[in-house]
Parts: sequence; structure tokens; C-alpha cells
Amino acid sequence: MADPSNPFAAIFSTPEAVERQVSSAEQQRRDVGRVLRRVFLISPTVSDSPGRVESRASRPRYVLALPGVGRDLQRSGTSTSDLDLDSLAKGVAERLQMDDPLASLVRCQHGRSSGLYSEARAVETCNLTYLAHSYTRACQEEASDSKMDVVVHSHVLEECKRVVVEMCGGVLMQMAHYERFVAIFIQSIRQPDDEAVPVEFFYRIAEVYQSDPQKLKRLFEPPLGTVTSAVPPLSYSSQTLHYSVAVLGVYGGNPVLGKVMVNSMYWTPQGPNCNGKSFEMETVLGWVLRPSSVPNFPHKPSEHFPLDTTLLRRDVVEDIRFSVQADQDAHIDQIHKVVFRLLRAGQEIKSAVIRWLVQCLEANKDRGKMMARMQPVMDTSTSTCASDGFSSISAGSC
Repeated sequence: MADPSNPFAAIFSTPEAVERQVSSAEQQRRDVGRVLRRVFLISPTVSDSPGRVESRASRPRYVLALPGVGRDLQRSGTSTSDLDLDSLAKGVAERLQMDDPLASLVRCQHGRSSGLYSEARAVETCNLTYLAHSYTRACQEEASDSKMDVVVHSHVLEECKRVVVEMCGGVLMQMAHYERFVAIFIQSIRQPDDEAVPVEFFYRIAEVYQSDPQKLKRLFEPPLGTVTSAVPPLSYSSQTLHYSVAVLGVYGGNPVLGKVMVNSMYWTPQGPNCNGKSFEMETVLGWVLRPSSVPNFPHKPSEHFPLDTTLLRRDVVEDIRFSVQADQDAHIDQIHKVVFRLLRAGQEIKSAVIRWLVQCLEANKDRGKMMARMQPVMDTSTSTCASDGFSSISAGSC
């Protein structure tokens, strides 16, 4: 029976209850350490024996040992088997300061060793790439089945992301890393595979620098240039077109990046000699509005019809037509969603989109006189106005 004079008796009624509570806290500490090891591929000490609830398939095979943090934990009387949230930032900082990560690599006999858990990823020498991949591993950990308490698991992973973004701030103080950041951004959108860095990572970096317009411009304006520099023509099956639309979708999904886009040199035509055609050929929004099933040249079929339809049966031509129409409808729907997101991203961005549309219409006002002057409307190579296809897709999307 509990001693009424003991204030702890109301909390722990029996010695067994105390043991269970201590055991539960110790298990949670180990679980947190394993999550941090899987996300950052680091540990104060590395054992080749998986924990009681950690399978060999889930633990990373390649981990970097952190002797500095290990000594600090040992001096403080803390277990040195794994990191905890208090030592996480110091552990990541030690990892970033390694001149030769390979020298600290510990190869376990068993564990995950593919993709983001490969030896090459564990010994990554570019700090920015390492941090971006750590953020990706944190997001993958979120989607995995965990035996941890849901609230604790979520808190640990959010802390992992916070540390990554904070450390990126230090890395990006060096302009030498800007090009690498842009390359990671472009690659993640161009090839969204399992190793692609999630868009939320770039959104969080953008929010960190929203008070520094010049740094935002250096980091996030270059990807817009990859859209307008694409080589035409672009078919609906073109990976380049899908990438271009995806870029606009990413910028339209975040108010900070939306402002970067509408204030960039790629939003409106530059120079004194801009015309209606310039809106189609020189702006990010115009570029994704260009692809259309309408031919660009007289007496020449659209590039969306890859075959000479005059040699095909009527039913085959109809199948091609329906396929092209379906692709065009899907493209229009995608652009409409992008424009709609931009219009809802804030008053500054909304005003910029409306201003772009008004200026584009004004610059193309001569299109209404083309037929009256008997000009070759179809021949967009000699016209200063936007093409028929651009105009029709714009009308359907915007």
C-alpha cells in the first residue's frame, strides 16, 4: 500500500510502475536517436547491432561517427550511443565541418544502403547537398510507419527540418553555394524521383530570406530563365513543357516565390522594342501558353501531329485528333490552375498577373486587323503579334 506521507506515491503507486516509466523514457530516447541517425546519417558512436525494435532493413548501413559530440556527451554523463535533440545541432555542425567525411565513415554489415542511404550520400562532400538530402530523408521518415508516439515523432522530425534550414542559412552566406542551390532546385523539379528534394524545403528557405530581396533574387530567379530558354517547338508530351509548367506551379504555390517571379526579368518583355510576340516568346507565362494544336505555319501541320495524316485512314486520324485534343485540354487545365493560384497568392502578385494580361492584349491589338489586311495570319515567323495558338490557349487558360 502506498505511503500517504510520500508525495510521489500518488504518481507511482508501485516500484514496478516506476520501472515501467523509466523504461518507457529510455525507449523513447533510443527511438529519437535512431530517427536522427536515419535522417542525418550520423551518430556519436555506431554499433553494428540493431536495437530491439529497429530492423536491419530500416537502419542505415553507412553512418559517420562524431567523436567530438561523443566526447561531450561522455563528459556530461549522457549516453553516447545516439544523438538527442539537445545535441543535434552540434552534431550536424560537426558533420558539416568535416574535410574528409570518408575518414569518419562506419560501414555496418547490415542496413539500408540504396538511394539516399548509399555510401555516396553518407560521405557527401557538398554541405548544401547533404543538408538538402537530410531534409528529404526527414520527409520520407514522416511517411514511414513508426512505433513512436505520433506527437513525439512529428516533433522530432520538425526539429530535424528546422536544424537543416538553419544550417543552410549559414552555408548560403557563401555565394559560391548559390549555383549549387539553383542546380538542386532545378533537378528536383525536372526529375521528381525518390531522391528529389521536396518543394517545402525551398519554400522554407525562401521564407528565411524574404526580408533580403537581393538574396532571394540570386537564389530563385535563375530557374525562371530555364523556362524561357527552352528550344521550341514544345509538344504536349515534351518533358521540357512539363518542367516549365511545374516551375510556374512551384512559384505560384508560395507568396514569397510568387513575388520573385512577377518582379523578375522573365515576367514581362525587356527592352524598348517589345511587341505582342515578345509576350509569347520572352516571358515565363507566355512560354507555357505557346504550345497549341494550331499550326504555326501555313500549309504545314502542327508538330502535335507527328504523322502525315493524308496517308492515314480516317479513323486513325480521328484517334490522333482526340488524343491531341485531350492533351491540349489537360494542358489548359494545368495552366488555369497555375494562374488561379497566382491570383490567390496576394494582392501584389494578383495585380502583376492582371497587368500582364492587359499589357499582352494591348500589345496584340493588331491581331484584330490581320484578316482585313489579308496578312498571312498563320505565318507567325513574320508577325509582330502572338500566334493563333498562343491566343487560343491564353483565352482558354486565363
